[in-house]
Amino acid sequence: MATPTTKATFKSYCLRALGDGVVDINVSDDQLDDRVDEALQYFATYHYDGIERMYLKHLITTAEVSRARDNSSTTGTDTVDTDITATWKEGTNFIPIPSAVISVLNVFPLSDTGSGSSNMFDLRYQLRLNDLFDLSSTSIMNYQMTMDNLDLIQHILVGETPIRFNQHQNRLYLDMDWENDVNAD
Repeated sequence: MATPTTKATFKSYCLRALGDGVVDINVSDDQLDDRVDEALQYFATYHYDGIERMYLKHLITTAEVSRARDNSSTTGTDTVDTDITATWKEGTNFIPIPSAVISVLNVFPLSDTGSGSSNMFDLRYQLRLNDLFDLSSTSIMNYQMTMDNLDLIQHILVGETPIRFNQHQNRLYLDMDWENDVNAD
């Protein structure tokens, strides 16, 4: 049989695969539509070919920074054997994510320490300024090893921003110092 190209031919293919014509299959057309939709949703969620890896950009605004600095209070009471009450503060340090996003793997660093940095007092800028003015007399290997060491020091001392993604609430939590680590636009 040829590959089904429409929903109707796919439904008839599924019924034939279940034995329609030999076995009496009693399902309504709406039930078939529901099962096909569920199968496609399951495929898109769990199969590696059903999802598309992409990069999303988000501009952090001053309103988001001020919201992330605030805390919301929640009260919990132990009602089993005592009436002890505790108040908890929960940070609102999240960014809303579109509902089509299934997972978040990484967040690029928020600071500009890459090749686009134009800060005159940046160590990487000074190394490029002083060491790479003449590539005919210096080795690129020494420069690469120095950049790798600087990257290792950055990773050990600063680390990566811890992230948590909640697909059910469509929230990406960035666990960082929102007051000092973010320059909002």
